[in-house]
Amino acid sequence: MLNVPKALVFSDDLVGLNVRDEDLFHLKNVLRLNDGETVTVSDGISSYVKCEWSNNRENYLIKVSEIENFSPPTPPITVGFSLVKGERNDWCIQKLTEIGVDRILPFISSRTILKWDQIKMIKSLTRWKTIAREASSQSKRLSIPEIIDVQQFQDVIKFVGDIQYVGICDSSGTNLDNKITTLLVGPEGGFEPNELSQFPLKIRLGPNVLRTETAAISAAVLLVNGGR
Repeated sequence: MLNVPKALVFSDDLVGLNVRDEDLFHLKNVLRLNDGETVTVSDGISSYVKCEWSNNRENYLIKVSEIENFSPPTPPITVGFSLVKGERNDWCIQKLTEIGVDRILPFISSRTILKWDQIKMIKSLTRWKTIAREASSQSKRLSIPEIIDVQQFQDVIKFVGDIQYVGICDSSGTNLDNKITTLLVGPEGGFEPNELSQFPLKIRLGPNVLRTETAAISAAVLLVNGGR
């Protein structure tokens, strides 16, 4: 079991430790690490290496272990949510990452208000991946969640696996069953009947009507606490 490090950053190259300049800047000037403090460098998927910080400009990170493997949490948890206006999508990605969601599936359903196009999707997906990476570092989780491209709701079923483990959030539902590993959260107007009919397990998040991002966070907490 990996002890919680002083800091955690990500690199695609654990051999050469090619850490991004902005991450080094954060370690040096925001966290203000002292010589010898522990930094874990992860590839965000399955491996990490332990390092010590040095304020030597030529070699900030010094390896103190071999590359080690880790197993992602099981079962993998997925939260899908209907896109919303403004910066709330960014906020939702950040919080789902911090809570520990493994796969994030944004989608457009019949009652989604937000207008979407290919250019906007590409820009948003790039931004969300950066947000997820930064939130993973901040929360010191070794893995970075997978963010799936924005889907039309009718295509969501292709990405969620066996529907016996998938719940769709609706006020008519029941409390969460621990076997469920995926929850789908609709827009504030709810899902259309034909959308609800695609998934037999209806899950009720509480007595009140929640904003989409609040519902997504609630769903994530229930899944992480109930399924692991």
